Amino acid sequence: MEKVAFNIFKNESEYENAPPYRNNEFVPEEDFVLKAGVPYEISLFKNTSEKTGTQYLRVSVKVNEWAIENKDVYAHLKDVTDSIKEQEVDKKDLPNAPIEF
Repeated sequence: MEKVAFNIFKNESEYENAPPYRNNEFVPEEDFVLKAGVPYEISLFKNTSEKTGTQYLRVSVKVNEWAIENKDVYAHLKDVTDSIKEQEVDKKDLPNAPIEF
């Protein structure tokens, strides 16, 4: 997998627990697998279609080659990284603010 990108659109659902953004018609052009232990760069972009003016989010996932190439240089930061990951787990309980366009 070199890079995977897909679009999600604002969900105009009347249900309170519905996801705020979704794409229920996503069909990958090829298989992709996120492998355990491999660092990835995950990005979220806000875009507007030039044709329709529709606003949407694009999610991009790609292997972080820089992190792989520099793994030995930053190996001493593993404890710091593990600590940050633990803090991120705690953040899951925080309310999500809407993404404004």
